[in-house]
Amino acid sequence: MPPSENQLISTKNKMLILSNDYSNNLPNSKHHAKGGPANFAKRFKSFLKKEGHSWFGLIVEFNSTKFSKLKPVSKIKGLQYYKLEIPGVLVKKLGRTPKKIDAEKLFEPAINLIAELIKITRPDIIFLNGYAVSNWLILKAAQKEKIPVAIQHAGIWTKELRIYKDFFSLAGRKIMEGMEKEIPKIADAEIFLNDWSRRYFNVNVAKTDKNKTHIIPLPVDFRNYACVKHRKNIGQTFNIGIIARWDRIKNHKAVAALVKQVQKFKLPWKFYSVTVIPKTNKNKELKDFYRKNIVIVPPLDQKGIKKFCQQMDLLILPSHFDVSPNVVLEATGCDTPIAISENVGFVDDFKKYGANDWVINFNNANLAIKKILAIANKPMPDKLRNFLFSSHQSDKVFKDYIRLFKQLIKNK
Repeated sequence: MPPSENQLISTKNKMLILSNDYSNNLPNSKHHAKGGPANFAKRFKSFLKKEGHSWFGLIVEFNSTKFSKLKPVSKIKGLQYYKLEIPGVLVKKLGRTPKKIDAEKLFEPAINLIAELIKITRPDIIFLNGYAVSNWLILKAAQKEKIPVAIQHAGIWTKELRIYKDFFSLAGRKIMEGMEKEIPKIADAEIFLNDWSRRYFNVNVAKTDKNKTHIIPLPVDFRNYACVKHRKNIGQTFNIGIIARWDRIKNHKAVAALVKQVQKFKLPWKFYSVTVIPKTNKNKELKDFYRKNIVIVPPLDQKGIKKFCQQMDLLILPSHFDVSPNVVLEATGCDTPIAISENVGFVDDFKKYGANDWVINFNNANLAIKKILAIANKPMPDKLRNFLFSSHQSDKVFKDYIRLFKQLIKNK
């Protein structure tokens, strides 16, 4: 895999960044980016390109029967992509192993291939956007090649592994939790989206170095969501919306319980959920109730989200664990009130800036109803909205990343 004549080269003031990326983000892809890290990557590299920096996107997929060679899959000015295919059976072997195994030895060919890519592309810095097995491979390769690494903790992998513990053997889960514990030992900078997630990581995963940790929130261009809300008169149907993928973390079970109690009390509330319910028999009773009693809305693009928020009187997010869900910012941009659980990373901001009434225990449906009745048709505090607008503005957030990257490169 020799470097091409027009290989991306970093200059004194311009950086070459290697980061994990996604097939849906390729220039010729007809699919939308899915998930927080994919959406972040799409927007961040666009900003970097505009600023004259270059981006190598590494797409790691676990869907082949053997290790493939790293191959270039797309290249345009300032953006270049490589793909590495890894046998899916290896991830299953890791996750279901009955005893401790050497994960580094198991994935040694992949780590070596990524290390070779680093040698050839010579990035100034490696940016890990989120974390799982694929990004652990990149982390180990970066350690091998002594390249500075910054990681954004988009979530807490250990928490997700514990929520889905029945998918793994105890030994497999412990190995993967150990992979996350390696981050503070190797990474040059750890970026948390809020102090809530940093505290959780320090208590439940591993101690971080204060000098290496940074709080940089998610970026949002609020101009894309700005809209005028028309408050309804009390007595009209009250529309409650949920925007959440169908998984254990988002707590759709609490939504269903809330709907049952609302029906019992004959409240004029109607529920809408932007989600995709898997067509399987697992949790069939919950799925059947959900389809029958909640209006299911297919996934929406940015314009669709804006319109959906406009049509809702309240959005709810009853998650079991959610570091920095974008829906809070989308709702804020649309001036649509949103109620969150105590397990959502924005809880500190809500309490600090006068929105404590919008923090609800959704595991108690009766209590949740009382609290929703108390905030129905009330606007959220201006202090909170102003804080979220100022701290999450896209240009500010991305410039903070660039400053941090340049400092890491300089220190190395």
